Amino acid sequence: MIMRSVFVVPATLLLLSLTHTDAHGFLTTPKADFPPNVMRTTYVETIPASSVFPGKKFDDSPQANVAMFTSNFKDSPFKTLRDFLKDKGPECGFTNANISPQPVPQDGMVVWQNPDTNEGFVPSHTGPCEIWLDDKRVFNDDDCATHFPSHPQAKLPVDFSSCKGKCMLRFYWLALHEPNWQVYKNCVPLAGQGGGEYSPPASSPTMSPTPSPSPTPTPPSGPGRIPVEPYSKPTPTPSPSSAPAPAPAPAPAPVPSSTPQPKKKCTRRRFLRDY
Repeated sequence: MIMRSVFVVPATLLLLSLTHTDAHGFLTTPKADFPPNVMRTTYVETIPASSVFPGKKFDDSPQANVAMFTSNFKDSPFKTLRDFLKDKGPECGFTNANISPQPVPQDGMVVWQNPDTNEGFVPSHTGPCEIWLDDKRVFNDDDCATHFPSHPQAKLPVDFSSCKGKCMLRFYWLALHEPNWQVYKNCVPLAGQGGGEYSPPASSPTMSPTPSPSPTPTPPSGPGRIPVEPYSKPTPTPSPSSAPAPAPAPAPAPVPSSTPQPKKKCTRRRFLRDY
């Protein structure tokens, strides 16, 4: 029993190790097609780092390996990752390129994932990746696993406008986490009118309120300050001394009386008559 336990445990660990080593992902949008009995998620070839950049250190951390590759690749004769991987494994990896075309993704996203492990790129498998539509490169990044770490899938934005009716999508990925680099290739034929690169929906315009006139500031009161009422200019009134004196009213003309005046008596005649 003890001997069986000793052999069973290493066998189980070996199975888990192989599963983890080969489970890396493939294109699910647009969906790549594979022949029967082919592991969809495995790499197609390995490249010894020493055969490309002799004397350079590539047994460091995944991030350090990417930095070393990026700095040296700029001085290499290869302009793109596709040029570098052209003769490394089959042109389309293990995918079937002669199948009915898949529709062009209308959201402008290419999806790389491993449905078996519920993840996109393996986080430790740092390295560059590219996407091409026929002979036009439409996506590239120096470290796809680090820059696109989303789960359960990695979404890569692509401008499909160059795909006019039909085109071939080619995906390339080089994992640099160990001195023997791993090469991944997928091909998917596409049909349909290509759309532009994905962009988030525009936000609704906001209406700015019309500013209301601000009130006239009142001088603050406090110690040493006397509140002052707003000044208003008084209405001028004429001075009494400066006003001209009114002209005297003309005296009314005498009105002749209608009552007859009494007549004078002739005293003398009356006197003579009495005597």
